[in-house]
Amino acid sequence: VALRRLKFGGPGGAGRRELARPLATLWRGTWPPPAGDVVAPVPLHPARLRVRGFGQAQALAEAAHGLYGGPPIDATALVRVRATAEQARLGRAARRRNVAGAFVAAPRVAGRRVVLVDDVVTTGATAAVAARALRAAGAASVTVLALARADR
Repeated sequence: VALRRLKFGGPGGAGRRELARPLATLWRGTWPPPAGDVVAPVPLHPARLRVRGFGQAQALAEAAHGLYGGPPIDATALVRVRATAEQARLGRAARRRNVAGAFVAAPRVAGRRVVLVDDVVTTGATAAVAARALRAAGAASVTVLALARADR
């Protein structure tokens, strides 16, 4: 419920950023990520960012960093270059198709160990496509860290 409110609980479908810090405390003992040079939050497309008001993965990463320290956060290491439908209502195969080609990574990730941060991993489609983009840009490794795992 708290994650849903973080993403959608504000007026007009905007999120509630103030929930990021209490949710980030759930990473106690996991954060800072041990195998990372840089943290790359899964980005929103600019159109969705305008509606929500912030990127939930970035807000969670920033809150965890503020609480526990760790590698620097690079919110533009990964860019969502294509708008996608909301994943929550899609099945496994549709999720993979939905996010295919949606991300491009910055060349500066080359040779770096990247920790990809997201709020929820369900089928893993978003994480897989984002990690593939980071590896294509030369990331030495990609570790995925999500606050929650959901079944779908």
